[in-house]
Amino acid sequence: MRALVAALLSACLLLAACPESVHPVSDPAGAAHDPALSGTWHGVFDGDAIYLHVGRAERGLMRAVTVEHERKDGGIKVEHYVAFPSRLDKLALVNVRPVNGDGTAGYSLFKYEAGKDRLTLWMTSFAAVREDIKAGKLGGIAEDGKFGETRITAPSAELAAWLRAADPKRLFDKPLVFRRVAP
Repeated sequence: MRALVAALLSACLLLAACPESVHPVSDPAGAAHDPALSGTWHGVFDGDAIYLHVGRAERGLMRAVTVEHERKDGGIKVEHYVAFPSRLDKLALVNVRPVNGDGTAGYSLFKYEAGKDRLTLWMTSFAAVREDIKAGKLGGIAEDGKFGETRITAPSAELAAWLRAADPKRLFDKPLVFRRVAP
């Protein structure tokens, strides 16, 4: 699964290393927009320039669009997402879901810190999620093999409890740094 998420979005799918969750961390019906995430952001990943556009949507949700300028062949890839923040004590998370026609896509989860000119997103560790599913600490699927499926199936309450109990340094291991280029 090549995930260009969401960085809020952009990164998971971009780096193909972020597990998907069937459920978000919290109920999107209670979502509250975080204005610190809004704007146009720029980052470079694997040599490709990524622009992340984040803005307010309906009912506390956000829309995100990533535009990836591929260095190798000069191509452009555009992805659309719906996202919303969740807060678990001091842990700020964003739930990111690609916009697609069939509604089957799950959520990628990112820890985030948003400042005036910098947005840092940490992808959820594929290895940590697989380990914890196999150990029975989290509900999900963790098939064996290089291409085995890894998917979190735990309901939101169980997912939130697992996130609260987890070591954030182990669970969120890949920082993606964006710089603000427009408000």
